[in-house]
Amino acid sequence: MNAFLPMRIVFLLKLTLLNLIILFFLRLGFYFMYSPSEIADGVVFDIIRAFYLGGKFDLRLVALCIMPFFFFSKIGLDPVQKKQGKKFWANFYTLIMALILFSYAVDFGTYSYLETRVNTTLLKFLKNPLISLEMVWQSYPVIWISSAFIFFLIFYKYLLLNQVFVNRKSFEVGENSWQKKILLWVVAFVLWVGAVYGKFAFYPLRWSEAFFTKNTFVSNLSLNPILFFVDTFKHSDKNYDVFLAKKYYPAISEYLGVTDKDKEGLNFQRQINPHRVLKGSPNIVVIVMESMAAFKSGLFGNKLNPTPYLDSLGKESLFFNRFYVPSQATARSIFGAVTGIPDVSQSKSGSRNPFIVNQHSVINALTDHKKYYFLGGSANWGNIRGIFTHNVEGIKVFEEGDYSSPRMDVWGISDYHLFKEAHEVFKKEEKPFFAFIQSSSFHRPYTLPKDKGQFKETSFKGKTKALRSFGFKSEAEYNSLKFQDYALGNFFELAKKEKYYKNTVFFIFGDHGLPGGGGKNIPVGEQAVDLPSFHVPFLIHGPEFFESGVDERFVSELDVFPTIVGLLGKKDKNLSLGRNIFDPQFDDKRSVFTFRWYAKPPKYGILEKDFFYEETLGRKGTLNHYTLEKGYNEDVSLKYPEKYEKMKNLARGFYQTSKYMLFNNKRK
Repeated sequence: MNAFLPMRIVFLLKLTLLNLIILFFLRLGFYFMYSPSEIADGVVFDIIRAFYLGGKFDLRLVALCIMPFFFFSKIGLDPVQKKQGKKFWANFYTLIMALILFSYAVDFGTYSYLETRVNTTLLKFLKNPLISLEMVWQSYPVIWISSAFIFFLIFYKYLLLNQVFVNRKSFEVGENSWQKKILLWVVAFVLWVGAVYGKFAFYPLRWSEAFFTKNTFVSNLSLNPILFFVDTFKHSDKNYDVFLAKKYYPAISEYLGVTDKDKEGLNFQRQINPHRVLKGSPNIVVIVMESMAAFKSGLFGNKLNPTPYLDSLGKESLFFNRFYVPSQATARSIFGAVTGIPDVSQSKSGSRNPFIVNQHSVINALTDHKKYYFLGGSANWGNIRGIFTHNVEGIKVFEEGDYSSPRMDVWGISDYHLFKEAHEVFKKEEKPFFAFIQSSSFHRPYTLPKDKGQFKETSFKGKTKALRSFGFKSEAEYNSLKFQDYALGNFFELAKKEKYYKNTVFFIFGDHGLPGGGGKNIPVGEQAVDLPSFHVPFLIHGPEFFESGVDERFVSELDVFPTIVGLLGKKDKNLSLGRNIFDPQFDDKRSVFTFRWYAKPPKYGILEKDFFYEETLGRKGTLNHYTLEKGYNEDVSLKYPEKYEKMKNLARGFYQTSKYMLFNNKRK
């Protein structure tokens, strides 16, 4: 190595290897100190995977630590040419190692005390530093730990001076070849970038990959405490108020049908009451269509025929024409569907927050069903992987890299190929299964794949006004939506030829709506209060189980999974804000919650038949009678004071309870 590489690259390699070895032994120490006394056979492979993932996180930390040496060791601090440079870098990395060891010491202490890796919740102890220090002094052998700490740093510095930063004869081969030197440094830079990025994929290595299992210890074993602390620093504020959650508990507990009311304990647990129980044990397939706003479909009067297959399917299904999602964002929508809690996080989506990755989901009530999740791109997108793999028992994730179909663009394989790949899995399945298919290619850049079956694009040359009048900004957007619809139609054409189709109930809805500017098929009152951002189609399709028809009840995306559990006759506990759509006790309480996270400060509201209440956080809300032909934009709170108060309390209750639940809905 010395004979071929420049000496500084040799130093980098030695420094990387030394630090990786130290971090590996720290991880090994964590395992032996905190691993459960008994480990199930199936968990052994998860532990091996945890060490593998942890090694990649450690490599990222080491790569970030060597960055100063990589870029600045030639500028007046060259340890090859100058003796002072060698001493400087030895002292510098001894200091870095001191910080790393201190962080690990805090991490180990945190885990032994709270059984969680170090994160920004620890910062709250700084509010009472003297008490916290006294607690540490009385709880841990501080003198022995400090002595070992100092001894190791002395030994570490000795290794740096006598093993790492040691000048030897180097670069004998091609000593004067500047081309070779540049090439070697380019290769070193690429390797360094790769170490930071962490994987060969479109999305980099993220904390959510550590939560590939429901086993909490294994997930903690995968983490690097320093990197995890940085990740949690972005979400350091829990941002919920127990007092406000209790204040609005009566309104929310009544809405949810909680029988065992407990305001002080904030009990929201109740049983899902089975209704319209389906015969046998049918398969369940949930299909979430990207950006499928209601007004962009023919089901809601769009005359440009952008969704002929969905429209045809609607005639064969139970069609809910008053179905709304809580928020206009895909990651938030998926989080809300899986957990039954509106994602009211203000900065980034809840799926990106390490503090709330652990969530109870009623999907686990489907104990007899094999479980699948299909996404054309990477499940690292939005850190959505952790929400599924950490909380849904036994779910198998299919994502970019698992398919034989070619990658189309940033969103992975096309929806056409995604549905075909899912179909190939379904037709081989002999046991009941649950599947969640998430389409994603109706996104900018509106790419169409080379292989698009029988799909034909529609040209609007000279007719751009017609496009805009029905809510489309471009021909590319229109054709992208129409292709997504074609992909759905092709899937059902394939499915109807296979035996699994007759024993399957399909739940199809959009992940969120879109602003409806220009859509002339949108009622003016709905457009005035921007309901198109939340309004999406919802179909329950299963000719063997449901008759076709139109259901005009106001229902929410939060209700989908409690409804599925109820239809399957499962009497599972429900801790979320979702309800069984078919439970008649809620027929006189049909309201849906909306949340505009992108508004600063955020806006939240309650939508009912004829009325929409919305308020900006910290300000007085407004009540609109949005179904009026005239006056739909006026605040009618004084005209309907009782309705105003009732909807205000429910809106605030939903918001405050959602904030509380995000951190208090942990999977037991």
